[in-house]
Amino acid sequence: MLFEKDWANVLFILACVLVGLFLVLKVAQQYAKCLYKSWLANPSTPLDVDEFVDTDKNPPKYLKIAFGHMLMGAGRRKPSEGSVKLASTESPHVPGLQVTERAEARPGSTSKVSPNAVTISID
Repeated sequence: MLFEKDWANVLFILACVLVGLFLVLKVAQQYAKCLYKSWLANPSTPLDVDEFVDTDKNPPKYLKIAFGHMLMGAGRRKPSEGSVKLASTESPHVPGLQVTERAEARPGSTSKVSPNAVTISID
């Protein structure tokens, strides 16, 4: 055997497993940090999300963010290049409530595009 006592073997193997897990965690954290930085840069916008938070006192939890984005599929989403025309319509659920939807929302929609229709553009 490697060592003369069985408990020494167990401790050695346990230490190797813990060091291995620690290294995997550190690599995953660095990968998640790189993903986070690339998501902030793509698409490039003048809005810096981290500008509103003191990142020295409250740093982003990169693994949590990356895991959440990948779990929800948001990390693979590509932003649309064009604008979205919106229309106002009567809510089917609440009488008298006006709601917005895409101007070309669905067949049979009663949406009316007003001359002052809002256009959302992600530039």
